[in-house]
Amino acid sequence: MKKAVNKLNKKNDLTKIRSNIKKIEQFCNKKGLSFLKPLLVLGTFERVGSNWLLDTLNQHVYTHNEPFKQQLGKESTYSTISSRLEHTENSLSAQRAPFLLYWLETFVSTKYGTVHHAVKETNLFFALQNLLKFFPDAPILILKREPLGILSSFINQDLFNRWHYQERYEQLKQVSLSKNWESFRFIFDNTNQQTISPVIALTRLLFLNTLIIAYFLNDRLYQEVSYEDSVKDHSKVLRFLSTQIFPGKKFLDTHDSKLEKF
Repeated sequence: MKKAVNKLNKKNDLTKIRSNIKKIEQFCNKKGLSFLKPLLVLGTFERVGSNWLLDTLNQHVYTHNEPFKQQLGKESTYSTISSRLEHTENSLSAQRAPFLLYWLETFVSTKYGTVHHAVKETNLFFALQNLLKFFPDAPILILKREPLGILSSFINQDLFNRWHYQERYEQLKQVSLSKNWESFRFIFDNTNQQTISPVIALTRLLFLNTLIIAYFLNDRLYQEVSYEDSVKDHSKVLRFLSTQIFPGKKFLDTHDSKLEKF
């Protein structure tokens, strides 16, 4: 018995979590119920119209706004703001942080079942790899926007300072020094931390996050929605959601002024 318990404790977090999902799927199949996978909504950066999209999806879908990004503190090696990120395959949370493993299991398993869920995450940067591994079978929707639009939004509303992006830049630069992420280190090369401008920092971070998404999606299937399409033709995006993302669900236009403010 003791050997069996020790063997269980040595399973990494990813193995345990995916085992739970398999049990949910088997239960649904046995009961003749639909087994539905969550939609991952990933933004190339902030200010890509994700709030409008989430409000629209919320008409028929259970939506979750950045739980992985916002609910994991920097002490967690899965957190996007941690400077010592760890891969899921190497982590044994049950041995050193049982409550973290409980949160991860709950976070992932409750997104599968007989109802539709959509999980929106923006700016996960290096932490994206772990999120994708927790949801290896989930469909993916990428939200994007022209870089000049993102930069103008940050400048007009002083978001670089309000959202402490200088600290974010330094933290990500520190992560890039790790051997695990050295292939992305070139983005921060030749940087004088005292003189770099907010525009340059934001441009580098936008490029970094977009590059990481492209790199880790690898052969995963995904679809895209641009901010510009959402502004110019809401009906086009609504038709796309009703036919390509959640077929059969009719989404109404929830446009107020959110997109225009960006």
